[in-house]
Amino acid sequence: MGLNKNKAVFSEASALHREGKLQLASRKYISLLDDKEFGFLAALNLGKIYREFKEYDKAYEMFLLAYEKKKDPEVLFHIGEVLYLERKEDDAKEFLIRFLNDTSDGYYALYILGMIEYKRGNFKEAIKYFESALHKKYSEDCLFFLGKACFFNGTIERAYEIFKQLIEKNSDNHYYNQFYGLVLLELDRYDDAVVY
Repeated sequence: MGLNKNKAVFSEASALHREGKLQLASRKYISLLDDKEFGFLAALNLGKIYREFKEYDKAYEMFLLAYEKKKDPEVLFHIGEVLYLERKEDDAKEFLIRFLNDTSDGYYALYILGMIEYKRGNFKEAIKYFESALHKKYSEDCLFFLGKACFFNGTIERAYEIFKQLIEKNSDNHYYNQFYGLVLLELDRYDDAVVY
């Protein structure tokens, strides 16, 4: 295919992708995978489509192909995210840490690394990742898991401050109330805990 024809195919694929016509877009992207100019973006976007379809093996292959074509740190994040979604946490950590070493951005990568350590019961490590993520961007979810990690790590006073902050912002959240009550019990504040 000529350069102008490939450019038109990529433009059409991108438009279909934005419109949510993912099957049609993926066919167009596949036709461009060997193209020198558009192969990287075609593989990257195809990986994103496969991830959306929860076809993580195919997404992983496309992200690896994209990374072979262009050593873009963003692709390392996508590889790590897909591996995390596949529950291949050790491999996910490797790519997410490589991503963090290559970029100043990285809230979501830090959040995923925190979740990996939280699920493993490594609460001290989880706390470090969640704190780093929160330095990049505020997120109630991240703060919630930071509070839970502090609670399970035994840093109850810190958990108390975090859950107090979360309750002040969203007093209707059942999970925030539940953990705030547990923290209050740990602090021997039984009368206050009964309310939550």
